[in-house]
Amino acid sequence: VYFMGTCAADSKFGITAAIPEDGEVKRAMLASSLNTIALSNSEKLGSTDHFRICGVEDISVMITDIPSEDKRLDSFRNMGIQLI
Repeated sequence: VYFMGTCAADSKFGITAAIPEDGEVKRAMLASSLNTIALSNSEKLGSTDHFRICGVEDISVMITDIPSEDKRLDSFRNMGIQLI
């Protein structure tokens, strides 16, 4: 299981990083894991950064500080991931 910290998470563009080396490490760890859980707070949701790591469909769970029924998560809700 890979617990991936996110710099930014957007339902259409995916998970992104601010620094290229950070993105490279995260892509390698993602490729080596069977299950990826993204950690993203409310400030990072709906935003993008410079370097794409993966699409939202490549993670299985997203843990955030927003209640799972909150409307700000609507764009993630039908993406096939569990929201916690």
